[in-house]
Amino acid sequence: MALYKSISGTVSNELIEPGQNKIIEELLISNTHGSTTATVDLYIHDATSTYYFLKGTSIPTGVSLVLDNAFLKFNNSISAFGLYIKLGAGTVDVVINTN
Repeated sequence: MALYKSISGTVSNELIEPGQNKIIEELLISNTHGSTTATVDLYIHDATSTYYFLKGTSIPTGVSLVLDNAFLKFNNSISAFGLYIKLGAGTVDVVINTN
């Protein structure tokens, strides 16, 4: 199953909420802005902790970044972590392949 999100602005956006029991096979982040480099934070968060997969990572215009399940393993059960993205600049599309 694939999840699709278009992200803009500089607020945190929930990609996968806690409790969905999703296992990510692959995640694609594509910079869709015509001229601005996207600056991306990708992280997991629960009630008390935040852990970053990407922090301030620059993705140039027209470039995509692919992360696979060897890199994106985390507990997504009830009362566990959700997956979030926050942009410092730019716009991106996110595609998440889950099982």
